[in-house]
Amino acid sequence: MIESILLGDVLRRPPYLDWFELAAALAAGLAVIGLLRYARPMRGVAVAMVIVAAFFGVELALFRFADLLFDSTFPVLTLLAVLVRIIRTSISMPASSRREWSGATSTITC
Repeated sequence: MIESILLGDVLRRPPYLDWFELAAALAAGLAVIGLLRYARPMRGVAVAMVIVAAFFGVELALFRFADLLFDSTFPVLTLLAVLVRIIRTSISMPASSRREWSGATSTITC
């Protein structure tokens, strides 16, 4: 912080970054929901970890090259909460319902 003050090179936090973080959290959650089949939770975990790594990469790149302070904590925690919820739902689902979800149709019959 002292170095930033002495060099006159401080980080900026534009107001649009709040909206960008919210949109990133929404997009990441929807991506995991859309790509994850309930019968294959490990695929969802792999996709989520790739997205988490991408968030941290974007955060570091913005910090290093654009002097912007993008906080990826909210999108990552939101993504992990969605993933945990989906995995818990897929584990507690009966086998017959899981087969219906993993098929080509996306309707659930009761």
